Amino acid sequence: MKSTVESKIREFRCQAGYFTLDGSSLLLPLLKQCASDGNIVRLLLGSNGGVTLASHIAFLAGTLGIPKTNVSLGVVSFDNCLYHPKVYHFVREDGSQTAYVGSANLTESGIAGSNVEAGLILDSGSGDDLTILKDIEARIENWFKGTQAGLSRINKHADIDDLLAAGSLALAPTKRAREIEEEGEEAATKTGKPSVYLKSIFKLPGVKLEESGSTVAPAIIPSSPPERRRFVRHTEQSFHYPQGTHLGHILTILSHFAGDRTGTAFDDQFIRLDGSLGSGRLAAYRRQIKYKMLAAIELGLITDIRLIDDTISYVPALTDAGRKLWNLIKPFVKPADLVLKRDENGDYSTAMQQANYYNEVVSTACDESAELQKLYHSCVLNMPAVKQMLILLYQQERTATVAKVRIYETFFESDAVKLFCDEIGIEAGTVESAKHRCPFLLNLLESCRIVGQNNSSVLVGTLALAPDVIVAPGTDPKVGEKMLPIILADWGKKSTLALADQKALRNLFGASFLTDTYYLKSVMQIPAPNVQ
Repeated sequence: MKSTVESKIREFRCQAGYFTLDGSSLLLPLLKQCASDGNIVRLLLGSNGGVTLASHIAFLAGTLGIPKTNVSLGVVSFDNCLYHPKVYHFVREDGSQTAYVGSANLTESGIAGSNVEAGLILDSGSGDDLTILKDIEARIENWFKGTQAGLSRINKHADIDDLLAAGSLALAPTKRAREIEEEGEEAATKTGKPSVYLKSIFKLPGVKLEESGSTVAPAIIPSSPPERRRFVRHTEQSFHYPQGTHLGHILTILSHFAGDRTGTAFDDQFIRLDGSLGSGRLAAYRRQIKYKMLAAIELGLITDIRLIDDTISYVPALTDAGRKLWNLIKPFVKPADLVLKRDENGDYSTAMQQANYYNEVVSTACDESAELQKLYHSCVLNMPAVKQMLILLYQQERTATVAKVRIYETFFESDAVKLFCDEIGIEAGTVESAKHRCPFLLNLLESCRIVGQNNSSVLVGTLALAPDVIVAPGTDPKVGEKMLPIILADWGKKSTLALADQKALRNLFGASFLTDTYYLKSVMQIPAPNVQ
């Protein structure tokens, strides 16, 4: 495969029973090039027992630029059997074909050679029968003709969300007997038998995507759980860009999780963060609760399901920051404002008072408690999507009044957002998606008194700075760490920064930055993450 990938390929087809992103790293540059050149790419990837990670499928779909007429991506799973083929088929530019049919899955252990595998390689360039190779090609093509049992086509990000909700994809890695059997985990060492180790054939390269001439950090998932957790959070879009949520919902979650949730609107029966949501009105309510819970997790207030290997045993609870935040803000909140009421049919609703009401409740509380303000700002302003919104307002718009419609049109196209989505392996949203996801970010900024809002505009009033806010997206934040103390100390006075640093900052924030004509007069420092 390594030598084949390095040759000139115009078509690629694959069937693999098991798939991981690290297993595909050898192929990703080829797949991206084929897709962008309009050449054929067909991928059939198994998710037996729902073990394949949604974030890995989302990253692959984003790399391929789906939807594309020349690209087909499908996830295959059955309830009563395993999807088990391992077939890789290539067509070279000169028309010759080659294929591998054997036992190696599209996983790191299968491709890099840390498993012992067996397979047959056919190559028309070496005299093998082209008819057989064309038959292999046709068998894969047939999967994408009409409707096939067990096949779910991926044409948009919502398709991945649907499979995740149905339990056909996983949110986080799980250790299941079938997966261990397939991927050769060192079961022999657990039986007391002598250990025998086999050296991998080669080390797979990291996944790198080119963006505006720069290299994005590799998005390969490290093998050990601690490294994996530090590097990338297996996720879906609604974690990082919450929808249908405002601060009233977050306060309600804090209040319920601080006590006994049994029999309440946040009873365990209503919380489904992984697997099927069920059907009917109950499923609709579970979906709404899920959106709110994902926002609280992203803010660091609820324990994170993305860091749990066995999601079946996951029980959500307040983090230390969540519990402390609730204890500090509780005196300022009316219990009646945090009730999710039942309708005439006995069904709960997530309808509450308007978002701006809760924004003001939180703002006022923070005004009266410096301890609360520091913790709240630490949780809220270090949320990646919130910082991305700040970067958009300060570095892109550079004006005190910004139309909301413009924010919706440009947010998911901004450099900071696209870079972040590439790094963690999710697809950037659409303009329609931004209309549902940006309001929460703007409400958080309003609750910190950084912006104000009306129906059509955002009014920027305060410059909130952190090391990663004062550098270009993708730049090492350590560059900003050196400049930030000087900027804050000099604010309102002549800057003592080196002229090269001043020039770099004005390229980002505008020509009047660090002068008395700059449109923002008020400045604040964003507290470090996890301030307790």
